[in-house]
Amino acid sequence: KQFYCLLMSPVGESDLQAFMDELGAREPTEVEIRWLMDWFPCLTSALAYMHDQGVRHQDIKPSNIVHRGSQIFFTDFSSSSRFKIGHTTSTENPARTSAMYAAPEMLDYLQDDGTLSKHGRAADIFSLGCVFSEMATII
Repeated sequence: KQFYCLLMSPVGESDLQAFMDELGAREPTEVEIRWLMDWFPCLTSALAYMHDQGVRHQDIKPSNIVHRGSQIFFTDFSSSSRFKIGHTTSTENPARTSAMYAAPEMLDYLQDDGTLSKHGRAADIFSLGCVFSEMATII
């Protein structure tokens, strides 16, 4: 099995989960609200770019997203997989994923007939939508 790494600089100040927990305990500043609003299209385009490069993250959740000031980054690609661009992106491998942010097909990967259900890029999009719904509750 091949492993892929993403080295990023600068290192994040905190992950999105910690940031949202902090904002949930106090009133967010106008700057922090602006950051959150700016992160919606940024994360969307970052995920589209990953998929365009043939990479599925497979474990998108707030603790796998870090920020440094207004910049935001996906991290922890340990569950990610590559696919050939122009081919179907479905796989039958059950990925390590966080149940709270997982698409339904990721949770129910063993079907009644004993075969594994297929999941693909749509599962990443579903997970990002779950993250977005949490972000929206703070704004």
